[in-house]
Amino acid sequence: MVGWLVAAGAIGALIWFDPAKRQTEPPVDADAPRVPVASPDAGHQVEALEPDAPPVAIDAEEVVDAAEPALYTVTEAFEDIASGPLVFVGTGEWFGNFSIHGCAYRNARVIVVNVYCTVKEQTALGVVVLSPTRGRLMIYAEGSAPISTVKRSEYFAFRMEVQPPDPDAPLALDIAYADLRAWDERRYHSRLGACWSGDTDGCGAGLESRLAAWNPSAETFLRDPPEAFYRLAKDLHARAVRDSRRSK
Repeated sequence: MVGWLVAAGAIGALIWFDPAKRQTEPPVDADAPRVPVASPDAGHQVEALEPDAPPVAIDAEEVVDAAEPALYTVTEAFEDIASGPLVFVGTGEWFGNFSIHGCAYRNARVIVVNVYCTVKEQTALGVVVLSPTRGRLMIYAEGSAPISTVKRSEYFAFRMEVQPPDPDAPLALDIAYADLRAWDERRYHSRLGACWSGDTDGCGAGLESRLAAWNPSAETFLRDPPEAFYRLAKDLHARAVRDSRRSK
């Protein structure tokens, strides 16, 4: 009898330690206190949820806001302008400014439009930066003398506007000038909406939630523009003397 019990015990031990089987965890007592368990991915300690813990509420508006792409900042625009040499695209009438021609240039990232492209320099500067992926940013400055000859303290108007890219009208960097002008007119009549900074700050067409993230860089730029802005104003005027009567 004793021999039979010993044999049975040995067989049971072999079954329990069978390497072909995985030993399962014993059932967890639901009333026992929960302790931190190791994360299988990072080795950090994560706290196991209580069995009866209520589900975590998620604010749907927060999810939507987190998914919204950021608006094109002036800092990003100047990084794109500086990323490579600007090549002449063309010149001609620009939508909304029929008495003065514009000139357009491009590099591998953006198209830059000098809205007032004239041999005799204007007291105003309108620069439009167009990124296929980031959108449209416009800077407008006006002073009491030719704009590249004065600094911020002599401006009496200085403002900025941004629009997100239009998914229904994608922009190609190799676009011809006439097509670019037509594209900008369609953009004007679209319902994209915009945000602006300068005399007033605000947004329209459902972009209000993005103003807080975009506006600080705009306000900093408009209060004290970097040297890169003054260099761009001088460069665009020098190009205008050469390019305003060209065609392409």
